[in-house]
Amino acid sequence: MVGIPTLSNIAFHRDARVSAFSSRATTTPLAASAPLTSVQRRELGNVLIHLDNIENALKSSGRNTTETLIESVNASTSVKSSVLAINADNPISQKQLANQVVNGSFEEDVITRAFAQLNNITGWSNSANGGIEVWRNIPNMPAIQGNQHIELDVQGGMDTLDQNVATVPGQIYEFSFAYAARLNVNEESNEVEIFFDGELLDTISGNGKDRSELDWNVYSFTVEATSAESVISFRETSSDGVGILLDAVSLTESTKAVGTSSANEVSTVANQVVLSDAAIQSGSIAINNKSINIDVDNDTLHDIVDSINAAKTGVTATLVSAGVNAENQTLYTIDLASDNGGFSLKDNGTGLFAAIGLETGAYGQVYETTTYSGRKVRGYRAANALEGIQESLKNLFKDESTSGSLSLKSSLSEIFSDLADRYGESKILALGLDLTEFEEGFLDISKQSRKRFAKAVYEDDNRLEKILLKSYTSNEEGLIDAIRETVKAELKNNGGSIGSIVNTYA
Repeated sequence: MVGIPTLSNIAFHRDARVSAFSSRATTTPLAASAPLTSVQRRELGNVLIHLDNIENALKSSGRNTTETLIESVNASTSVKSSVLAINADNPISQKQLANQVVNGSFEEDVITRAFAQLNNITGWSNSANGGIEVWRNIPNMPAIQGNQHIELDVQGGMDTLDQNVATVPGQIYEFSFAYAARLNVNEESNEVEIFFDGELLDTISGNGKDRSELDWNVYSFTVEATSAESVISFRETSSDGVGILLDAVSLTESTKAVGTSSANEVSTVANQVVLSDAAIQSGSIAINNKSINIDVDNDTLHDIVDSINAAKTGVTATLVSAGVNAENQTLYTIDLASDNGGFSLKDNGTGLFAAIGLETGAYGQVYETTTYSGRKVRGYRAANALEGIQESLKNLFKDESTSGSLSLKSSLSEIFSDLADRYGESKILALGLDLTEFEEGFLDISKQSRKRFAKAVYEDDNRLEKILLKSYTSNEEGLIDAIRETVKAELKNNGGSIGSIVNTYA
């Protein structure tokens, strides 16, 4: 066996706790040595990580999960879509239903001032023989759809706004409109009656007193046509020259039960995305590289959110209500949040993410998790860690040749020397622990020795486990613990003298 090289000005003192690692114990006081550098601390930290990896591999069942960082950006680990407009519970590809009402948003007859009184406007008439007052972009009282809306009261008359619309007998329709109480006007003056084919559906009122901006609301009624032409009417109940504001009138086919009605406050959120107008294709999207199928002809937003959550991608999707727009479409946003770390989005050609206002790519740090099975895997993991220890020690001793590093080198060489003396170099070599350079304080890991070590691990060779994990000293300390405690003792001293490693055992 090759002897330990003589190191000037360095002496060692070990008690019985570690004496089994060296037959060359001495009681000579420890000499001073250089403090740790940042490079030394880093490399010793790497040694500790690799020791843990070897131990975990030896103790594992052979099924291992690894996480690999595949993408990293400086961004939030959550994201919110644009405001999405869609008819509630309908497939996202469904086109906007045809509106039977002509000029429902009162945009056809463009006026050039803040308001104008017209005898008649496209599609509409005042059956009380009065005019129709159109407003355009009035401050604090803007239209909810487009630039124009009407006020239902002209010069003190009892006005009724009517339109005859083409319908199919027996067809169910959804009749909706946006209503707002005029500002600084009391509830009595802001009252209106709603009729369909002469039948009173409801009487609506609102108080505009002490308000600084309009409170638009969408009202919806489900009705049944009885003839090829039906009449929709809005009739005011007072004649004081001021009245309600009306916009976004529509009559569309429906499958709801007759008689149902609803009222929703209209969202004023700008830049709404109408999903039924988007070019979204059926297929699959991917979150964290896990495919999620979508069917735009049948899936609603609720279905897509449920599919994301059911896929268990590490991302939670939440559908958040954002109100209703003037066309009586429900407004939503979709929130995506990582359960742990970051996530990645891939569109896979469906166009879904672009349509709902989400960018594809990485959000935060994205890891790919891979699970390996089989005994060989743990052997290769242990061998990789052993090779990592070799590299860290070589870097430490090659680039940081201080008296402290020489002291650590000598300390480790004593451990390896004792190991060879106890078990024999040939037996140790057969297990992949090549000690030909042990006097330099580190192992010589060749390609062949790495393969031998990996094989010894995955074949569950109890000799190797005894050497590395179990008792081969008087106090149950294996090779991994011996090296680990030596390194940790130094790091615990806050970057002090490497030579203090040996002093720990004095």
